[in-house]
Amino acid sequence: MRWCERHGVGYVLGIARNARLEAIVSMTELALGEQYAASGVKQREIGRFIYAAHSWDRERSVDHPTRIRARVSEFLCVSGLGFTVTR
Repeated sequence: MRWCERHGVGYVLGIARNARLEAIVSMTELALGEQYAASGVKQREIGRFIYAAHSWDRERSVDHPTRIRARVSEFLCVSGLGFTVTR
């Protein structure tokens, strides 16, 4: 990322899930689950937030698409499509 930023190169990079990222998106997933439970309609949202991994020299924008697509028994199927950092 630093090399790309120093040389003006745009990027889209996937980053691994971790407990901090999961905590950030958990409220969104919960809200979408409630909306799905009330309406029965699939829910989707693309969240964007500012984040900095410990190894990064600065904060960056992170995107996280979330989908609630079905109910299996009492559990909702949450499709977190991953986390991406873009520039």
